[in-house]
Amino acid sequence: MHETKTIQEVADAYALGTVEHTRHITVGLVNNTYLVTTQYGIYIFQQLNSVFKKEVTLDHKTIVTHLNEHGFLAPNLILTTSNAPYFECAGETWKACGYIPHDQHITLTDKTAISAAIVLARFHKISSKLNYVPVHTLQHFHDTPHILRHLESVFTNSPFELQTPISDWYSIIKRNIPKYFLTNQDECLIHGDPKFDNMLFVHERAVGMLDFDTCMIGSPLLDIGDAFRSWCRFDQTKFNQGRFESVACAYRSAFGSSYNDETMLRAVALITLELAARYLIDYIEDSYFAWNPKYSSRREQNKQRCIRYTKYFLNMGFN
Repeated sequence: MHETKTIQEVADAYALGTVEHTRHITVGLVNNTYLVTTQYGIYIFQQLNSVFKKEVTLDHKTIVTHLNEHGFLAPNLILTTSNAPYFECAGETWKACGYIPHDQHITLTDKTAISAAIVLARFHKISSKLNYVPVHTLQHFHDTPHILRHLESVFTNSPFELQTPISDWYSIIKRNIPKYFLTNQDECLIHGDPKFDNMLFVHERAVGMLDFDTCMIGSPLLDIGDAFRSWCRFDQTKFNQGRFESVACAYRSAFGSSYNDETMLRAVALITLELAARYLIDYIEDSYFAWNPKYSSRREQNKQRCIRYTKYFLNMGFN
């Protein structure tokens, strides 16, 4: 009842009419997200996660407006009746977007991964023309040198009984991450979280993207590494070389990029090791990642995820 009342308050703030139906969307999203049907249409309401400041809505509006003006499909931000990009209710910050009809369930295959790579390339091609620095960025997000320094600090100062089970994996991560640091790369506005779930598909063809809260200035290789890392992984630790070559070729052709396969693969290695390092940090600190109860503890969960991603890196054939 309380949730229904809040959703109606948000709808009223945007003059979107009486709420007729609400569905809570929980899969793969950081923000608390609802698909809301009112008398006037279908919308997406998001209660921002506490890691985001309300200024992130200004970034969303600026970035998506630019994308839409260049024919790129992305959900537009709706302004409140007082012309604000967000609404504050009971201490929480909300934003509302138009809903774009799309396929609800898409299987990751070579075909859909190639389609997603083309859309990611289009995003970079258009975003690189926007002279805009996001007002809100997550501190040290994709700052791999900082993450490595933090890992070294927490590991060195952790109890011996925590170090022992993961010392070999720590050594692999520490030894290899610096080999893949990005240097002297062109930067532009990047997405920051180009996972498969953030791609909009219609009839199994990628047509746009979602979720622009993590946009930042950085090398497109960070997006490429993050995307291809997840799209080319199977059986938890195995790397699909054939799919990687296909998505790398599709991206390069769509963007007109000079990145060769080796450069893109090194970016995949970097982001994979960065993620392994983050899991290892939380194995020690036990404070960040949500705990899946299928594991005996969050610490055990993060240890196993760190091991899997480190094995995944090793299976890319660098060593």
